[in-house]
Amino acid sequence: MVIAAGDVYTYDGTTLTDTGITADSVTYLNSKSIYPATGQVFSVTGASGPATITSTGSAESAPDDLRRPFAFNQWAYMMGVETIEPFYDTGATSGVPLSRIDSAIMQKGLGGFYTVANTDQALYFLADDSNVYKIMQAQLINVTPPYIVNEIRGLNKTAATAFTMVFNGQDFYILRFASGPSFVYIEQIDEWVNLSTDVNNEPYLASSYAKAYDKDIVVDFRTSNTVELSPDTFDELGDVIQRQRVLAPFSSVDLGLGAGKRLIMSKISFSVQTGQGLVSGQGSEPQIMVEYSLDGGETFSEEQWIEFGKLGQFLIKVDYWKMVSFYEITFRITVSDPVFCSLHDASIDVKLDGF
Repeated sequence: MVIAAGDVYTYDGTTLTDTGITADSVTYLNSKSIYPATGQVFSVTGASGPATITSTGSAESAPDDLRRPFAFNQWAYMMGVETIEPFYDTGATSGVPLSRIDSAIMQKGLGGFYTVANTDQALYFLADDSNVYKIMQAQLINVTPPYIVNEIRGLNKTAATAFTMVFNGQDFYILRFASGPSFVYIEQIDEWVNLSTDVNNEPYLASSYAKAYDKDIVVDFRTSNTVELSPDTFDELGDVIQRQRVLAPFSSVDLGLGAGKRLIMSKISFSVQTGQGLVSGQGSEPQIMVEYSLDGGETFSEEQWIEFGKLGQFLIKVDYWKMVSFYEITFRITVSDPVFCSLHDASIDVKLDGF
């Protein structure tokens, strides 16, 4: 099925046929197509195919309107403005073949219409409260840390889109907005990262994803061209990829000395996979850029560049030497050379520095 400007079409590989049905989304469950209608009503097709509506039902546990249905793991979730009502397929051959699961109704509304997507394990969506939730059957789980929520609150949720993909054996939920970096949730490790295009934090170029012919294919929203993702390519269609990591703040608390003790550092050492330089050109002498902040990441120091190994130079030490007195310090490291870079951990040389 194809939906364009609210009109529903079927496609058999040769012919695109207008069904005469008007809807802005559709989901599929056990040979049934489920469409949102008006208000709280949804429409269901039967054995005759997706062009023939045989019954209608309603998601009416609360007075909010239905926004879209979405089928996952044998349940059809009726996602409304303020609530989500799960239904199951009763197998009935007359009347509405879906029945609501009253004990699993969720008091959370759909905030981003186009942000619903699923992995094999869970269903994800951006809610009306600017949090991203995952649904696992009747469980509603908030996976969004406060700092992500604060950023999302200032963005236009109605323009948000999302998709999921499996890449290098990991599941990703990628949430995009009209401006700024994309937010990426990594399911296996329960962590978030940002993705952006070029060095100015422009929206990530990928707007959708498909696995085809054993290739990971995305669509470049800027040109509508299809692009192949590769774990062994370290630029983006010839443009620089800027990889950046902000480390957790470090203070006397991390040494077990209690809060508020002044420390002085002499160096921080990074455990990086070295010797990854290219034969020639940019990346032949790859470097890490290091900065530090003493005000919680509001401002950062001047940058310092540290080499992490020409091709085959595996024994190089990646040390940042700097005498800095602090109560709390935050480091930011950036790599823009088109080479493989893997940061494993870091260690800092510090001692007490009076009051």
